[in-house]
Amino acid sequence: MRSKSDRADLAASPPRFVYFDLDDTLLDHSAAEREALRDVALELLGLGNDSPIIEQLQHAYHDRNRDLWADYAARRITKDELRRKRFEHIADTFATAATWTELDSFYMNRYADHWRPVDGALSLFEWVADRYPVGIITNGFASTQHAKLDRFPMIREVSRAVIISEEVGHLKPDRRLFLHAEQAAGERGDSILYVGDSLRSDVEGALAAGWRAAWFTEREVPVGLAANVFAFRKWREFQQYLAG
Repeated sequence: MRSKSDRADLAASPPRFVYFDLDDTLLDHSAAEREALRDVALELLGLGNDSPIIEQLQHAYHDRNRDLWADYAARRITKDELRRKRFEHIADTFATAATWTELDSFYMNRYADHWRPVDGALSLFEWVADRYPVGIITNGFASTQHAKLDRFPMIREVSRAVIISEEVGHLKPDRRLFLHAEQAAGERGDSILYVGDSLRSDVEGALAAGWRAAWFTEREVPVGLAANVFAFRKWREFQQYLAG
């Protein structure tokens, strides 16, 4: 998706460390979320296999969860309040007798059941790890993110650093999280490449910290995207980019 000059720039100054995002970059968080919410609709709420209603539930959860994570990042609410409020919203919207704790517990169990890698991502991650020091930077609750790494142990085994926002006290795109990761890598920011799917949290966060970024996206790349950002849709494109 980018020009030959991108590869030339990389060849002239290759990264000394490559960090990856976890959710929706290496692991398919969005698919796991959708499937877990479908399970909630069918098995806990008794909504039936009605696609429009299930989609309504998925949108209601996603929109509320996004807003609550913004509040959590700004320290306006706690982790426990986030978990409670997102499922109280579902309980109120769909008039269920299930409590928010029942919804939360059921959802989290089913969410874990549906964890899968993004197609091609883990083999690419291992390929990169054979050539560069690699690490993980991820937003999310520590217990959940550690459980994912336990499920896919190769990620942790080859990583030089694993940075989880809750353990640091700052969430992407906060520059302080990237500076913490920079210290863990033991490299200057301008020699670190960060690979992620979120334009705001991953790409803009990395650039604000003085890093380079690779954007894994299905979206149309905006005109004027920074020159030190490589945008790609398929992992083979990123592999070709690193291989020069």
